Amino acid sequence: MSFLQRLFRQKKQFKIAVVGLDSAGKTTMLNFLRFEKNIETLPTIGVNVEVLKRENVNLSIFDLGGQMHFRSLWGTLMRGASAIIFVVDSADRDRIEEAKIELWKVLLDPQYPDAPLLIVANKQDKVGAMPVEDIVRACNLDDPLKMGRRSWHIQPTVATTGQGVEEAIKWIVIELDKL
Repeated sequence: MSFLQRLFRQKKQFKIAVVGLDSAGKTTMLNFLRFEKNIETLPTIGVNVEVLKRENVNLSIFDLGGQMHFRSLWGTLMRGASAIIFVVDSADRDRIEEAKIELWKVLLDPQYPDAPLLIVANKQDKVGAMPVEDIVRACNLDDPLKMGRRSWHIQPTVATTGQGVEEAIKWIVIELDKL
């Protein structure tokens, strides 16, 4: 590609919805992607929107509050999303069933039958954190009939240090570039 082609090439624009239970690390992950350091966060009330530029795409990332009373708004706030990131607290074994239920509510929404899905298995540094294989089984992601044609990936992360976070977003960029 010539210099002029690169200069005038338009970047693709995508909306990404980031969802998951409260305290899973959604905002911490996005802050690390944006600022490349850990920034103390407060629980997201409603929605945070961040714009990230990666390679040849601009990503408008909608970080949706995970408290129970906000989850009913996810469908409305996710409207138009090209991809879904679902963040799981790998160390919160008591809530993995709740996370699975919320994940499948999102996956079964007819607006997103084939949207790429990234599962972020966060807090891998915590004692007792579930390995990705256990999260895949617990969330029924290993059933090809349920997953259909949807492309998906699970990425272990530690959002507070950035471990695995950039790899996660790179997967999304590659998948979106195929659209």
